Amino acid sequence: MSGTSCIKLLICISLLLAVSCTTVSISPDVNVNEHLKAENRIMKKTLTLVVRENSVLKDENIQYKSENSGLKTRNKLLVSEMESLKKKHEQDVALLNEKYENLNKKNIILEQESSLKIQELNAMNKALEEKMTGEMTKLNENIRKQEETFNKERASIETAFSAKELEYQKQIAQLKNDKITVNMELESIKTRLAESDTNLKSVKEDLQRKEAFIKEQNEKINSMNSTVNKNDSAEIKTVAP
Repeated sequence: MSGTSCIKLLICISLLLAVSCTTVSISPDVNVNEHLKAENRIMKKTLTLVVRENSVLKDENIQYKSENSGLKTRNKLLVSEMESLKKKHEQDVALLNEKYENLNKKNIILEQESSLKIQELNAMNKALEEKMTGEMTKLNENIRKQEETFNKERASIETAFSAKELEYQKQIAQLKNDKITVNMELESIKTRLAESDTNLKSVKEDLQRKEAFIKEQNEKINSMNSTVNKNDSAEIKTVAP
């Protein structure tokens, strides 16, 4: 039965009792029998209302019981699920704790190994720094010596270069003078060549004239020889018996 239905029922009963009391107070002179009858009628009406309300309350009670049964079933299911989740949570927590312990152990081992490794690396770094310092000192000394040697060699080379440059300048001046002399000789040779070409041309013309004259003489000689040979042949024929 719900709280709302109970309140409704109490209100109805209170109203009926109030009506009954009012009726009695309004008619104080009626006889007792009529008064009882009236109260009986009121009580019957009240009973009818109560029975009707009780029926409604029974129906509601059945519905609430059904809902309560469903809720109990749902509650049991939820409790079961909660138990399962709780067990899974406990298992997960145990697994995580185990993983945490393993990781913690590994971390401790790694820290120890890292500490040893750092010590080794520091020692190696220190040794490398000392070695590098020694090599840098040696290298700087070698560079200084090489710079000194280079400066000496450069001074010697510059001196030799200056002397060589002076010698080359003298040679260049001599070559210029030689070039002037050669150019003058070349001009003289060109002049002589021009004269020789002129003379050669004249000689060629004389030679051509002489060759033409000789050719002409040879032709005359050949003509005369031919005439003589013909005459000799004619004489031989006349003398023959």
